Amino acid sequence: MTTTQPVECPGVLVEWKPGSVWSTYPYHRHLSHDFPWQPIGVENEQWLRIRSDECARVLADGALVCPECKSVPQSARFATVVDRATKAPLNTQHWMLTYAQLHGALKKRKLSTLRKKINDHQRLTMLLATNDVKRLRELLAVALRKGASPRTLISQIERSLAGLYNLRGGFNQRELDVAFLAKALGGPRLLFALVQSHGFPSASTLSRNVNVPRLRACIGRPTAGEVNTNISALFDPQLKTPMLIRSPDPISDAVAGLVMMIDGIALEERCRYYSEENCVVGLCREHSHGLRIKSSNGRSGGTLDPSRTSGSEPAVHYGKDGTVAALAPYANSEHYAPVPLIVSASCKAESSKGLISWLKVVLDAWKVHPYGAPTHGPVWTLASDGESSFRRARFLLCMNKRVSPTSPLGQRLDTLTGLNLNTGPDGILGTCDPKHVMKRFATLIRNPKGIQVSDVTLMCHDVYKHMQSLPGMSAEKARQLLDPADKQNVPKAVNLLESLMDLQTHASPPSLPSEIRRRETISFVADVLGHFTLPFISITMSLSEQIRSLSTYAHVAAVMWLQHGTRFITGALYADSQAIIKNIVFTVARLQLVDADLPFYLILEGTDRLEGIFSDCRTQDHSRNFDILQLAEKLSTGSLVQSIFERNPDLDRGHRRLVLKDARGVDHINPKSWIGNARVGDVELAAEWMRGQDDAYFGHSARVDFNALFQTPGRRDLLRPNGEYVGCEYRPDDARTEDPEVGSALNRDQTSATSLGTTAAPSPASPAHHPMHPTHRSGQTQDAVENETSDDEDDGACDDLPEGLELDDFFSSRADSMTGESPFISNDKWLLIDGKKYLKASVITIILTAKRSRKVTMRTLRARGVTIEDLHGGHRNHDRFNAIDLAGEDLIKSGDLAAMLVRVGKDICLAVVEILQFELDGQKARRVTAVELTMLEPPQGSKVKVLVQLLKLRSVQDLSDAAAATTWLWSHQYIGITMKTSTSRPLHSLYAAGDLLYPLGPRIVESHSSSAEAEATRSLADVTWALSDAQLHEMLDMAWSALNPETEEILSSVERLPLFVQADGLPYRSQSGPDLIVTDVPVNLTAEKLSGNTSVRCYLCGDKTQLSRMRDHIGTAPCGFCGRETCVTRLSKPGTSYKVSSSCPYHYTAMRYTSAQKTTERTKCTNLPIHCPWCPSISPGQPATAWKYNMMNHILTYHATDSGMVPDIPAQLVVDMHISKEEECLIGVSEETTDRWREELNAPGSDDLDHAREVLGLSPVKRDRGLSMVEVERMKKSARTR
Repeated sequence: MTTTQPVECPGVLVEWKPGSVWSTYPYHRHLSHDFPWQPIGVENEQWLRIRSDECARVLADGALVCPECKSVPQSARFATVVDRATKAPLNTQHWMLTYAQLHGALKKRKLSTLRKKINDHQRLTMLLATNDVKRLRELLAVALRKGASPRTLISQIERSLAGLYNLRGGFNQRELDVAFLAKALGGPRLLFALVQSHGFPSASTLSRNVNVPRLRACIGRPTAGEVNTNISALFDPQLKTPMLIRSPDPISDAVAGLVMMIDGIALEERCRYYSEENCVVGLCREHSHGLRIKSSNGRSGGTLDPSRTSGSEPAVHYGKDGTVAALAPYANSEHYAPVPLIVSASCKAESSKGLISWLKVVLDAWKVHPYGAPTHGPVWTLASDGESSFRRARFLLCMNKRVSPTSPLGQRLDTLTGLNLNTGPDGILGTCDPKHVMKRFATLIRNPKGIQVSDVTLMCHDVYKHMQSLPGMSAEKARQLLDPADKQNVPKAVNLLESLMDLQTHASPPSLPSEIRRRETISFVADVLGHFTLPFISITMSLSEQIRSLSTYAHVAAVMWLQHGTRFITGALYADSQAIIKNIVFTVARLQLVDADLPFYLILEGTDRLEGIFSDCRTQDHSRNFDILQLAEKLSTGSLVQSIFERNPDLDRGHRRLVLKDARGVDHINPKSWIGNARVGDVELAAEWMRGQDDAYFGHSARVDFNALFQTPGRRDLLRPNGEYVGCEYRPDDARTEDPEVGSALNRDQTSATSLGTTAAPSPASPAHHPMHPTHRSGQTQDAVENETSDDEDDGACDDLPEGLELDDFFSSRADSMTGESPFISNDKWLLIDGKKYLKASVITIILTAKRSRKVTMRTLRARGVTIEDLHGGHRNHDRFNAIDLAGEDLIKSGDLAAMLVRVGKDICLAVVEILQFELDGQKARRVTAVELTMLEPPQGSKVKVLVQLLKLRSVQDLSDAAAATTWLWSHQYIGITMKTSTSRPLHSLYAAGDLLYPLGPRIVESHSSSAEAEATRSLADVTWALSDAQLHEMLDMAWSALNPETEEILSSVERLPLFVQADGLPYRSQSGPDLIVTDVPVNLTAEKLSGNTSVRCYLCGDKTQLSRMRDHIGTAPCGFCGRETCVTRLSKPGTSYKVSSSCPYHYTAMRYTSAQKTTERTKCTNLPIHCPWCPSISPGQPATAWKYNMMNHILTYHATDSGMVPDIPAQLVVDMHISKEEECLIGVSEETTDRWREELNAPGSDDLDHAREVLGLSPVKRDRGLSMVEVERMKKSARTR
């Protein structure tokens, strides 16, 4: 029998309806044995085969599935799993979920989280885009350090915007720097606004975190302790980056040096208590030395009153000028701002010795301080402006040691011919500020005294006339450039110099012979001054070209100084300009020894960088003026500002003007704007110096051998061309460029319109011209220029606030006092003028306030006290005598020719002169370029002084025609003259009285002479002045006749003629010899006067007597000089003093009339010429003359009646003819004789005379009353003791 094998149960096949069996069946649940079945196979994604845990494993016959497995799909447990796999309840635990359900849940949650994150970032972005969050960077940094989520960041930002969250501290250095700049440059109110808007550090935070260096103000003269304190405070390397530059050569110890700039700034004159030192500051250092200035034991500083005087001068003064010394590098073109070292108050009365004393203290302290020379470098140069005491100190301190020719520096400089090689201790030099020199160049050109070049005296109105020939140069623009009102305006000065340099190439040529000569002279002066100016303003010049140009100026100026001295350039200006050139050459050589790659910019020369610090001081707050302590604080702040800019160069705007090519009138130029090559290694000093000598131009075929001129080293050089240092002492002529400018002939206020009959003064009663009239304020006209000016007169004031009133004046102190027409101002505060009401306060303020109190609003001018009146020249009307287009027969102007008589030795001859300018009424401030012809006529013509130059003439005649008249031609040269009072150099101009001039009518002709002189000058011009011989002889006769040679007036008239010891070209010479000479001159008029020490023989007795004592010897003779009756003597008073003229050979010129009036043991006699009030006047204003001892005889002879009665004697004559008893006793008259004579004639004694002076008010002189000798006697009968 066959047996069958048992069949295994395959499990039950179940359709899985929830989804794919791979993702929706919970396979992981079987790990925990939760289900009573097991999946054993997968048919496809929808069918799953499972087996029950209770499966019998063997099937019954015919069965497909065992009952246990078959019951699983019908079980409630399986149904629950299917339902949960299809859709799980909401709160089903994760471990019960299928894979698909878990994946779906996770995906849903992740998307929700991402969505939330995206929303947070969007909110943060929008929040930052729509709001300015203070200190955002610091806020985010703090939050991220704490691990804050974006939502937390948003919350913090929202709180910060709401003001509920503020970060404290944590500022970095740049934030502190920016905040300090905001406070220092914009003020505390700006800083507060930035704190609120941008979260800047507050003022209190700055005070805690920013250490502002403290510049200590010097109490008196700077001491070593004060200097050391300031060095430690301001030159600490942590504050100021070291300025020291060392040589790249390891074997060289050369380092680049510094310049110490010294300048002053105006202070408010007041004292301050300095708590740190328990003392008073603000007193001048010159006179506060030795005073008790510290307060102790409650004592007050009563001895410090600056009004306390010692004699006639205050013993101590307020400091009115703050002297600041600062240090800056030469070789650093990036950070070159100066750092202040000391500040000291001065009264500007310091001597050069006092200046040197404290300069040595400062230099010594800098040399040894660890933060001084060892850290920042040595001081190479002392720089200042053109102040005279510093110039003297420069000579005393910086000229005592010569550079050794064998030293490295000496080897580079010893070959430079003419260069002064003297230095001070440690090789220190002195220099000046180039811009001050440029300003003084312009002042020199504007000066009414003129500039002497060869034989030409160049006047400012010559420059004014020729400048108008430039394209685009109007008369008004030329006048503004030559206006002396603002001599501190650097762009104006530079523009003037540049305009003069353009004359040679851009101006239309002149036509008149004299103008051609003056055009060439102006071009020469412009060329000389341009050689100095261009190296500092022409940004395309290389350093080599600059050295060459400065060398040319130095050598030309030296030659002009030797030829003309101060008539070409003042000694102070010459010394300062040469000192600048010397220091520049030295600095280039020194930098070459340090590093050939170093740049050197000439624009850093001088003290201009210090002016930038002063500008910062004035603009740090609203107080433009300050005392000494405030200045020290501002300088400290300014030094920190510069340090911040040095640390943060991106914060400094630098130079605003980016393009300077072809710019005119440029003032401040920074190194970045300079285009030319400034590398010191590219400069061949010796070669450029020699090229500058070769470029020195002095005219056609005129050369100078400078090697011969400076052949003795150490004795003659550019600083001492004549063997002595120029400019080391102040000379009166230095006032032309150093003192405030006076009016020139171009000023509009020089001639009073009323005095010339041009404009009548407005009636004060006219409402339209009344000072209080609304349309005509004080001193204003109705033109547009004046309206514009009046708008600027009141700086910052309310336009609707009347002058003289404050806002409080409109409010009464009592409520019940507001009555009257005006609700605020009572009726007693008004004035009624022509039916119009004016406030009294305004009337008084306008009338009783000087025009000079009205300051201009421009800061640079107002700081110097420049007024509206200064800018307008005082008067508002144009001066019709200073116009360029003057013409007419009734005017004589500058450039015209005239004839006059002059004395050359014993000859009186005619001279043809060219008029330069006029001085009215003898007042130098009233210079004009034209006057009416009637003003030159006697007697008013004697009050007009005319500056003239004498023309050198040559006579020509047509030799083919014997009857042809002689013609006099100008040789394009001026005559050099020597006078008794002149220096060794000849003069080429002089002043003459206007009534001595006689206008001429010259012709313009071509030069046609073949003489050597004419050929040499032919290149100057092809035309010249021509004057006929007949015209000149007619003028000679007319001028001599006007002197009244037949009268006594000829004595004083001849003495009015200019007297020349020597004149090159006078008298004029024709083919027949000297010509145009007065031939009938009395010998006694031209006789040479003797000295008072000469012994002469008396004409009366024959004894020899010293000439100065001849009056004592002669006694009562007719002529008090010689005793003879043939001499004519005149007493005149041309000005404020008396002058004696006489034909007597014994009249000596040294006689002083005032001294001769007094009786002394040496000079007993007072017999002098005095005026007779009854004789007819010889000339207007000059009475006739008689001798004092003979006056009574003169009165009895010529003015007594037939009965012997004399007229009433004027009080002045009583005083003039009185002879004291002392004098009579000295000359041998006994006292008894004098008393008897006075008693008989009732003559007054000395006591009576003193009483008469007092009673008649004869103090000093009064001529309005006459009295007889009897009347004088009646006044007082007193003892005659004198």
